Formats: sequence, C-alpha cells, structure tokens
Amino acid sequence: VFEEDEEPQEAVAGQVKLLPSLFGPSRPPTVYFDYPAELRLHRECSFFAVQDLKARKLNYSTAWERNCVKNAFQRAGFERTMGKSWNAYWGKHPPNSAVADMNRFQKVNHFPSSWCIGRKDRLARTMTAFRRRHGSAFDFHPEVLHLPQERKALESRVKSDRDKVWIIKPNANSCGRGIRLIYKDNLSSIKPGAKAVVQ
Repeated sequence: VFEEDEEPQEAVAGQVKLLPSLFGPSRPPTVYFDYPAELRLHRECSFFAVQDLKARKLNYSTAWERNCVKNAFQRAGFERTMGKSWNAYWGKHPPNSAVADMNRFQKVNHFPSSWCIGRKDRLARTMTAFRRRHGSAFDFHPEVLHLPQERKALESRVKSDRDKVWIIKPNANSCGRGIRLIYKDNLSSIKPGAKAVVQ
C-alpha cells in the first residue's frame, strides 16, 4: 500500500517502510531510511510503502560503534545482531569469501573488490592503466604523481612550472580531509614519506 504525501515517522514494530525501485516494478523495493526528527529534514519522495514483517525480522550487523549508523538502522526498523543472521552489514570491505557466503537477502555497504576505485591512489593507477590500454577515451582523468615514490618528479615539475597549482590528496582519507593546494611557495610543507596523490 503506497501512502501519498504521508509524513514518514519512526518505525512501527513489525513493519518496514519501503521505497519502490526507480527502475520499475520488476525490481524489488529498498528499505526507507529517513532523517532523524531533530534535523527537521525530510527526504524528497512522494510515496513509500508500509509492509508488515509478520514473523520476519530485519537484522543488521556493524563492526563500528557509530551512533549515526546504529540510529539509522533502528529508525528504519532493524534490530542489531552479533551473529551471522543479518540482512544488512555496515563495516569494512568484506573479504571475497564472506561475499560468496552471503544469501540474496543480505546486503553490505561496499561493492566487492572495490578497492581499485575506493582509494585515490588505486583509482589513479586503474585510470592510468585504462588510458594506456584504451587511449583517448580516458583522457578526462588528470595526470597523477604518487607520493612518496614520485616526490622528486613533483619538485621538478613545480619548479619548472612556477605558476601552476597542484592538489594533494591523501590516499585513504575521506570527506575532504587532508586535501589542499600545493604551489611553489608551500611545496616544502609536504611531509617526507607522505602517502598521497598529486594532480
């Protein structure tokens, strides 16, 4: 049953809110995760479905004690489990063997083997390999220098093109942490041994 313009509320015991797939009725719906009430924000969706769980339960497992993750699952009607009987897992990349053991009702927050696009250094190496293999189809990705291995090359490039501005990004940070601009006057601010990509 789809509810038009109904305000989403906290989960009701024994029920789950579902969003229909954007790809049509042949695809299964997804669980509706709303914002916390204290944010006074609402997701932009015109309808969702409420389904009785009956004897079924929605369980999640997490490797992290992050309140935002635990609260989001709880608001959506999930219960936390420490066992292997979960529907959703939030944590680090699971190994391929764990993904192979999952059933069709289990979902994780990472695509399997996505390290080649999830870290800046590995994405850069992947894009460089694709550019070598496929040519101009991959010219949209900028040239990348890898630190600390190519520090001397970076110093040489900065000194030879003194007006150019570079951007340095730590290999494995997220949310913009550690990203900054590099130019001739602050090149020495890069710590020796820093693991980063420079573009």
